[in-house]
Amino acid sequence: MTFFRQFLFLLFIFAFVLTTVAQTSESTPTIKMQKGLLIPVNQDVERAYAKAEACAPATALRDLEWNNVRALIENGGTLWYDRAIDKGAHIVPKDEGVSVVYG
Repeated sequence: MTFFRQFLFLLFIFAFVLTTVAQTSESTPTIKMQKGLLIPVNQDVERAYAKAEACAPATALRDLEWNNVRALIENGGTLWYDRAIDKGAHIVPKDEGVSVVYG
């Protein structure tokens, strides 16, 4: 009778460990395929992407002109970059039209 109890106990432990490992491996992959290469997954980065996906896009732009510098900021967090025309928007001197940060 004790052998049967030991067997059932070990079977229960084995089933518990197996289901726990299966659940963690399905919910949090450690390697993913990207452009044909195996890339390790950083869980902190994946959580940050999930948070960023829920953010609203920028709704306002402002040109700051001070001390012969013109710089564009937007309320979405982008500094010195005009995404609409894909050009830099930190211009020194402000009348030249040449960005010193981006090409």
